[in-house]
Amino acid sequence: MIRKILLPAFAIVSICSIAPLAYYFNFGHMSISDKPENWGVFGDFIGGILNPFLSFSAFIGVLLTVLLQRNQLQQSQSQLAMTREELELTRVELKRSADAQAQQIDSVNIQNFEATFFKLLDRFESQIAHIIRVHLEEDVKNDSNVPSSFSSDRDIRYCGFEHLRYQLYKYQEYYSSEYYRGEFPKRCDSEEAFKGLIFASKASGAIEAYFMHLKFILDFIEESKLIDKRKYYRVLFSEFTNGELIFIFYKVIYSDEFQEVKSKIEEFSLFEYIGYRGLIDGCVDLNKYSLSAYGKNKSININMESWLKDLADMSI
Repeated sequence: MIRKILLPAFAIVSICSIAPLAYYFNFGHMSISDKPENWGVFGDFIGGILNPFLSFSAFIGVLLTVLLQRNQLQQSQSQLAMTREELELTRVELKRSADAQAQQIDSVNIQNFEATFFKLLDRFESQIAHIIRVHLEEDVKNDSNVPSSFSSDRDIRYCGFEHLRYQLYKYQEYYSSEYYRGEFPKRCDSEEAFKGLIFASKASGAIEAYFMHLKFILDFIEESKLIDKRKYYRVLFSEFTNGELIFIFYKVIYSDEFQEVKSKIEEFSLFEYIGYRGLIDGCVDLNKYSLSAYGKNKSININMESWLKDLADMSI
């Protein structure tokens, strides 16, 4: 491009310079003058020719400099664009590598957590079976309301809490009786019956040990760095027998150390499979949790809807 500009320019200047000289000297009949005034005129003539030529040459130089700088700027911009693209590709690749590494770390953490979690569940069942054997085996075997199979840890766990569930009814009957309350007894509610059983009965040691081991597993889940803990809460609650769910139901609302579990039960619908007929006060007790705690349990939802409607009608 520079050649295309300079070559025609120099050609034009050369022609413009030579033509007047040829005319002045009349090259066909050229002779050198010895008159000073002729040389003065000739000097003025040469100056008149060279000044525009030099000015034009300076302009061409400036133009050339501008063109060179523009080319350098374009090259620099191209290099910067390429550098930006390379940096972006590097950034994307580093992010992809970091994400893959983070996923790998998360996967390892989950595997380690699950290995420990399921070991804790196995140990929990054997511990509960041992506690029931030590504290309640004879009482369970003598209780005609429940089977007394002790062939496996699961059987022991089920029979032990079925026995405790019936003991809860007995305490409710006792605290509602004339023997306890006098001539005009008042019906005992679930809170009084539950606290009487866990604090005053011979089963209190077994119940206390049970909730101590359960609290350890709940804390283990909550203190983990898992983002989604719902699955593990639901797996844990799926392991409970109905008798256990009844006692957990009352333990959470009637004790301070389990209050934080209530929000998890409601958020994750952990009582979706509870046999609510085992509760002392039925819908009155069910109403102490939000309906979200029972998930898709149609029986509970229908009964609660009807009960709440009756309650609203009575208040009108």
